[in-house]
Amino acid sequence: MLPDAPEEIPYDGAKKMIMPDLDDRESLCAVIEAMEKELPEPKTKIKKIK
Repeated sequence: MLPDAPEEIPYDGAKKMIMPDLDDRESLCAVIEAMEKELPEPKTKIKKIK
């Protein structure tokens, strides 16, 4: 989805990660929307009775 995005190391000890251009709002929104579709639905949590 981001073939031209550079890979950078965000902090010491980390692996290289794709660093999208945060100033390009349209591309960033497209990436987030595509990722949202792939995420699973959150699991419901069962409340514990004490």
